[in-house]
Amino acid sequence: MIELAELQRFWRLPVRYFFQRRLKVFFEQLEAPLEEFEPFSLDTLHRFQLRDQLLAHFIETDDSPQSVQDFMARQRGQGKLPLAYFGELTLDTQVTVIRDMYQRLTPLLAAPRPDLELNLTLPTALGEVQLQGWLNRRYQDSLVRFHCGDLTVRHQLAVWIDHLCQCAMGEAVPSTLVGVKETIEFSPLSKGDVLAHLQALVEDYQNGLNQPLTYLPSTVGAGIKARDGKKGFDNSDTGQDKALKAMRDAFIGGFNPGEVQDPYVYRVWPQWHESFGQALLATGDRHLMPMLAQRQKR
Repeated sequence: MIELAELQRFWRLPVRYFFQRRLKVFFEQLEAPLEEFEPFSLDTLHRFQLRDQLLAHFIETDDSPQSVQDFMARQRGQGKLPLAYFGELTLDTQVTVIRDMYQRLTPLLAAPRPDLELNLTLPTALGEVQLQGWLNRRYQDSLVRFHCGDLTVRHQLAVWIDHLCQCAMGEAVPSTLVGVKETIEFSPLSKGDVLAHLQALVEDYQNGLNQPLTYLPSTVGAGIKARDGKKGFDNSDTGQDKALKAMRDAFIGGFNPGEVQDPYVYRVWPQWHESFGQALLATGDRHLMPMLAQRQKR
């Protein structure tokens, strides 16, 4: 039996799951040094946390000016905003971003539906497997997820897995992922297609328990982005060459840290080489191409 929560956790970063769940090995992550001075701006983590809290506040109340003032007063009282004018400026910027997201999200939250219990039997190369769990945040027109940041491949795949499970249980409705810059919707599929995609995801989960699965979401995501142009998805030889270059850059890093700097990734794949890139591309395409075929951005 596989819990849906475990399948989701695996696909966030399979190599980390292998070390932590299979080998019971945990590598230390470097912690950021403590600030010596009062901050005048928010780092990425604190900015995301502020956005998350602000969106939750809007959903609980509304996005009126008074609601914003109440939120600011609470954040100031807890010492979570930069000093003086910088705190107000920081919050004003985030209010603009989150208000747009909130206004796109609110219509989707009408008429909540009960959580759906998941209980599926899937055939795999290792025999039948029970996939069990619960699907929440279901509403009249859609299963809804949201993230107060960019909608990366990691976030999209998580919603795609929930979407497949919902369709497999006979719920032929879309699934929607709302981010700060865009909204993504996945359309329903036939049960046959759904079960085939879930089987592939579960089989690679099983394989990834025995050895690290060659799948790195940030690196693979860079390859998807390199091929995803205004004229459609370019899966030609030229497009794949672009994908491999973008993946190499994302893996190694430059201005931003590369995915190789994750201690779990580095322990298995300390260097980039062409066959490694091809394996990443193949695994990513196997699972993400079906997802992209059902994805609409708006």
